[in-house]
Amino acid sequence: MELCCSGVLGSGGIGAKTPIASGVLSSGGTGVRTPVARKHRSSAGLLVAPPKRRPTSRRAGSNKLAPPCDEREGRPGAQNVVHMLRSAAADPAEALQLFKSVAQQPRIVHTTESCNYMLELMRAHGRVRDMAQVFDLMQRQIVKANVGTFLTIFRSLGMEGGLRSAPVALPMMKEAGIVLNSYTYNGLIYFLVKSGYDREAMEVYKVMATDGIVPSVRTYSVLMLAFGKRDVETVVWLLREMEDHGVKPNVYSYTICIRVLGQAGRFEEAYKILQKMEDEGCKPDVVTNTVLIQILCDAGRVSDAKDVFWKMKASDQKPDRVTYITLLDKCGDNGDSRSVIEIWNAMKADGYNDNVVAYTAVVDALCQVGRVDEASDVFDQMKQKGIEPQQYSYNSLISGFLKADRLNHALELFNHMNIHGPTPNGYTYVLFINYYGKSGESLKAIKRYELMKSKGIVPDVVAGNAVLYSLAKSGRLGMAKRVFHELKSIGVCPDNITYTMMIKCCSKASNADEAMKVFSEMIETRCVPDVLAVNSLIDTLYKAGRGNEAWKIFHELKEMNLDPTDCTYNTLLAGLGREGKVKEMKT
Repeated sequence: MELCCSGVLGSGGIGAKTPIASGVLSSGGTGVRTPVARKHRSSAGLLVAPPKRRPTSRRAGSNKLAPPCDEREGRPGAQNVVHMLRSAAADPAEALQLFKSVAQQPRIVHTTESCNYMLELMRAHGRVRDMAQVFDLMQRQIVKANVGTFLTIFRSLGMEGGLRSAPVALPMMKEAGIVLNSYTYNGLIYFLVKSGYDREAMEVYKVMATDGIVPSVRTYSVLMLAFGKRDVETVVWLLREMEDHGVKPNVYSYTICIRVLGQAGRFEEAYKILQKMEDEGCKPDVVTNTVLIQILCDAGRVSDAKDVFWKMKASDQKPDRVTYITLLDKCGDNGDSRSVIEIWNAMKADGYNDNVVAYTAVVDALCQVGRVDEASDVFDQMKQKGIEPQQYSYNSLISGFLKADRLNHALELFNHMNIHGPTPNGYTYVLFINYYGKSGESLKAIKRYELMKSKGIVPDVVAGNAVLYSLAKSGRLGMAKRVFHELKSIGVCPDNITYTMMIKCCSKASNADEAMKVFSEMIETRCVPDVLAVNSLIDTLYKAGRGNEAWKIFHELKEMNLDPTDCTYNTLLAGLGREGKVKEMKT
């Protein structure tokens, strides 16, 4: 769901692409003017020619224009209005009078494009006060502002920080007589959040509240979504703010809070919000209940999640496709085969087994609980219904076969993909690389890795880590180093797992110097080691007779914010035992 600049939530999603109206100066928000082309630009641009007087037979202030009409709408089109304004661009006073007179015509409506053109014209002539008149008319006629509207105003005030300079620009706008109303405040907050400027959006919200302008419930929701990814307290505070300002939260606002609190593990508070929601007469909808199911499953409370699901089935808020797929996935991860079958049967009864996503979800869930033959049957049913399996559908079944150690069936599917499509993707190859690695067949793993590259698939860190795991298990350090350096050469940044696998490989190959070199690089690149990497390094150093260095690494665990594990202590004890340091072992 998404907030448009009027503060209305739509279906685009907070990550949806914001349409930037054509009337925007493409200066990247730096405040530097783009050079103007010699020829007139189309009305899609806001750039205006430098001030230049030209003869005109039209008296300033004349409103006796008969603009051509758009026959479909019975009124002049937006481009025709801009064309009229462009004809008077050499005289800003005349253009402003024309702009005002157009606004008084019953059959003419100003658009974002015409208003932005006028704002840019006034800015080019340094007429900030006249910009205030244009902006005021824009707000009174409820013409939607876009990013270009605000950037033009900010540039007129000497602001060169683009949209994120909004908090600094607002006081200056007031001084210039450019005052925002609720409609445009909501829009500005949305554009800031959409551009990733959450902190600046919050500052604008606080100015808005100080001005006595109450944000819409949808603006609060957008701010909640933005801060919910990392700041639970701010989301809870925003909910209180809504109530303090007399704004009644809606089901969407409450649902965001429930999701954020649930993801933070604050289940009691999430349930209190749910209860409050019901007490306020705001009935939880399908989305709310699906969110509740998801957070309960993530907390390991699958039984409670299923209770919510069956209550939904008995209510007027029936589970939808997303609810079914969410619960199927979680029950599969939890190994609950009985629930997977029950939910799939209910899903079929409700008619949600009609697309590839639904079928793949149940194939994956059945594979997770080890019922691969049933998963294969469902896969075949999907094809019989004329639903074409996608790459992820094949990958789910291949993964199931490999987990069940049925390599031949997995290879059969892989070969079918190569012949009939869809073409195997990187993840398909990773499944086989992982299988061979865990089976101790490192040469087959590296062969599959090379085959993937020969098909034009560029390895990512997941593929690299998979093949390094197999090489580490067999101690093939030379091959591992080639893969490691190749990944870096193609721009893949090694992660925690990459370095840990390399250290393990060094340990298996009894190469302490190389292990220390990899560990040092890991620290230099600010890739935080985990205790598994440190344990491998300690073991390698002790086996190489470098006990003092092993203990030094152990004492640095606290600086790395790592807690020693049983394996850490066992490794140290084994090393001390080899050195015959019985007293230290006893202490």
